[in-house]
Amino acid sequence: MIFSAEPSQQLVAWDGPVVLVLSLHNQTEGSMLVKHPANNQLVEIHVTGPDGKELYWQSTGVNDSKRHPAAEWVVLEQYRELSVKRTISLEDGEGFAFEKPGQYWVTAEYSLDSSDVVPPSGNARLMSGRFHSSKVAFCIEVCTPREMDAESDAGLSQTAAETVRVFYNNILRYRPLGLPTGAARTALWPLLSNRLMRELEDLEACDDDYYRRYGAMLKRNHDKPGTPWLEDGLFSGPDEEANPAKFTILGSRAIGGNRFEVHVKFTFEQTEDCGEGRPCEHFDFEGLATVAEESGQFVIDDFTSLDHNYDLRRLSDGFEQCRDGKWVGTP
Repeated sequence: MIFSAEPSQQLVAWDGPVVLVLSLHNQTEGSMLVKHPANNQLVEIHVTGPDGKELYWQSTGVNDSKRHPAAEWVVLEQYRELSVKRTISLEDGEGFAFEKPGQYWVTAEYSLDSSDVVPPSGNARLMSGRFHSSKVAFCIEVCTPREMDAESDAGLSQTAAETVRVFYNNILRYRPLGLPTGAARTALWPLLSNRLMRELEDLEACDDDYYRRYGAMLKRNHDKPGTPWLEDGLFSGPDEEANPAKFTILGSRAIGGNRFEVHVKFTFEQTEDCGEGRPCEHFDFEGLATVAEESGQFVIDDFTSLDHNYDLRRLSDGFEQCRDGKWVGTP
């Protein structure tokens, strides 16, 4: 089981609430029996401020059953996720007092005692123990990043994951299809490695060459362009996967040479034009973002879609229709 605590917003207004999304993710092939993370007693949260000092949780000490609902037992089916939003900024005398603008780091621990009275649950396996979330960051008003220990593998991994988080927040904000253009390109390019930037610029040149050759014909015949990346999400997946509604970082691992693979889960949500009597589509899919250290910072160097309905391929494999900035595919 993976436990995560993700800020609902990367950048929070000075007077806005700080909200965490607490999630339990079942990665096994069987069902699990867990308690819902909505109960504050099950989750311990730690926050470090821009000055490196840990904040303390303020509490009125009043047992408010509405604020602390009884933890319900839930059967979490295989590959499913259970999430709840929790406000951690000071509210009605309870929470963390965020008194400075800047970057904050947060970790959380979810614990489940195996000595609890367990209800009948069929074949579901009781999941007990302590589960730690990855260290993540959010900013209040402005981002003033605090230096992390460059000698620490854990620190490097967390910084790599944070690079992925910022990158995909921009993906969700600008929703680029195919090659990023305009504001999307401006936001994403500084987060790319030099190698990947050159690859995409070569692809841009190929795209320009294609339209120089066939643009007039396409317009005259009202034909759809034949570039394979036209409606794909280069950093998420093809078809509907090009337009995820949200993402969650499931974990990261070092692959050598200050390079990391960050495991990302995406969610597609159809909210309009579902058809009469037909439910809207909703599904999850996953990918691996490769992050490398370059010029003292972490940047995105590759992406691999893990959708098994398609051939698994890396973005760095390129497209056979392009060669040296020229279109060599079918006219």
